[in-house]
Amino acid sequence: MEKHTILQLGMPLQGGCQEKLEERYDVVQSSDLLERSGVAEKVEGIIMYMCFPVKAKADRELLDKLPSLRVVSTASTAFNHIDVATCNTRGIPVGYVAPVVAAAAADMAWALLLAAARRIVEGHRIATGVEMPRVEPGWFGKEVNGSTIGIVGMGRIGLAVAQRAIGFDMTVVYHNRRRRDASVEDAVRAEYVGDLKQLMSCSDFIVCCLPASAETTGMFNADVFSAAKRGAVFVNIGRGSAVDHDALVTCLREERLYAAGLDVTLPEPLPRGHPLLGMDNVVIAPHVATATLRTRTRSGELALRNLHAGLEGKPLEVPVVL
Repeated sequence: MEKHTILQLGMPLQGGCQEKLEERYDVVQSSDLLERSGVAEKVEGIIMYMCFPVKAKADRELLDKLPSLRVVSTASTAFNHIDVATCNTRGIPVGYVAPVVAAAAADMAWALLLAAARRIVEGHRIATGVEMPRVEPGWFGKEVNGSTIGIVGMGRIGLAVAQRAIGFDMTVVYHNRRRRDASVEDAVRAEYVGDLKQLMSCSDFIVCCLPASAETTGMFNADVFSAAKRGAVFVNIGRGSAVDHDALVTCLREERLYAAGLDVTLPEPLPRGHPLLGMDNVVIAPHVATATLRTRTRSGELALRNLHAGLEGKPLEVPVVL
């Protein structure tokens, strides 16, 4: 039986999933579309996996070249690299892996929050420096336990962040485009705040869990940051496009914000010499919130299941719904 032809974009899948993909399908790369006659016409599925800083897109230009395409599956929680609207118009289902990445992403939010609040990176430099370690009497971090955390974007990841806040005896407030059901709020002891600036003014820790969209682009601008409670910590594990980084720099320099922890920026990576890279009170990770072997393996497995279902004409396990 002839194998389905699958176009792979980005990086190989992890945790043994790449081997499963190649065993079951005829896997081709973008270069094959140009170099091998007739390949584009045979492609029935796209599977995607991006690992910083590798980027690829399933945009309309690419989709137009694939007349036999039946499914697009991405091993990521984001899907802004896919022209979902065009896929929907053409009856091509799009799958993603949001349910399996929330825990790891929430763990990273807390890693950044704690590192920024308790000055872990600064402390590491002191402890491992050439000179004998010396901590001045007034060298303090920021208390986490018993404070208020404001979560912006209360989807799966935001909820997982809120669940972890319970263990720190924190007051949880959140802002979302739609208020969550009372049962969800009760489960994580969260209070809805309809105005973003109000959330900023009452939160000791602000965690952005927003996806990339036209609605969220630049949401954290100078006006919003100006409303932040003095001494707050800002954490972003959502998307860099949600933040005006010039405004963030200003807020940190003026000491309205105590510190920031960023897993995502815009652009990625930041240009060498960017002000954020030289700030002691900023902790930056290279977009690795979901980079654990277990999560990347589960992501690959779910992406494969979505791919299989689409090729068989069955509903995808986790489809993108706009």
